Amino acid sequence: MAARKGPAGVASAWTVDAANLSFVSVDLEAQELTAAIHSATLTKTMGEPLMPRLRPSEAFGLLTHFGFGEVFHLTPKRAQQRYFAGRDDMLRAPKLEQLMAATG
Repeated sequence: MAARKGPAGVASAWTVDAANLSFVSVDLEAQELTAAIHSATLTKTMGEPLMPRLRPSEAFGLLTHFGFGEVFHLTPKRAQQRYFAGRDDMLRAPKLEQLMAATG
């Protein structure tokens, strides 16, 4: 991350070469929605900041709006195939929280 100099040498903006965005999707099924509501309530009572709740298309739009040329969305399906396939313990990729990585 590098600062750009503004008027009188004051840093007025930041340049970011890469970003990772973790967000809770609002496109949830009933069971996942119940878990999301419970999690948000518990998080709020603990005084912790809430993660942004976005549709994947909104998260993608934010990253491209900020100038990132390449955005990769690790969808639950991709995560399941890449990291959880063939497990004996039935552990599944989470659908509630999703990740995006952006560069360039």
